Amino acid sequence: MIRIANNTREDVATGQWCRVEFAVRLDGSKWAKVFLEGIKSSSDFHGKGVEVERKLRTFFQQVANIGRCRKSSQFGPEQDGFHAFKLDAFNHLIRIPCFKHAGAWVLTHGFCKKGAQRGKGKWRPSDIATAKLIMREHIQQFPV
Repeated sequence: MIRIANNTREDVATGQWCRVEFAVRLDGSKWAKVFLEGIKSSSDFHGKGVEVERKLRTFFQQVANIGRCRKSSQFGPEQDGFHAFKLDAFNHLIRIPCFKHAGAWVLTHGFCKKGAQRGKGKWRPSDIATAKLIMREHIQQFPV
C-alpha cells in the first residue's frame, strides 16, 4: 500500500446517518475540495458563487444527517455505480460524483454536465474515468 504521510481524510459534513468527505489523491490533492472552493470565485455564477457553494454544502449535510437530500433530484445514482450531488445553477448543471466507502460518501471531483438541460447528455467519458481513478487512489490509501 502506498501512503504519503501528509494524506489525511477531511470531512465535509458529519451527521447521524454518515459522513461526507473529500477523496484524497495519491499526491494528497483533493479535487472535489478544489472544485467546491473554485465555485465561490467563478464568474459563471454571476457573483452568486458563495450561495451556490453554500447550497451544495447544505446538500452534503442533509445526506450526512438523514441519508438523502430533501429532493431526490439533488442526490442520487448516476453512471457506473457512482452517485452524484446535483445542482442546476445559472444554467450550469453541477455534478459532484461520489462513492460509498467505509461508512462515508466520498466526493471525487466536480464538473458541469454537458448539455445544460436536465436529462440531456450523459457524463463525458473523461468524467467517469476521472471519478474511477480518484476512487481507486482513495481506496488504495484508506482500505476498509
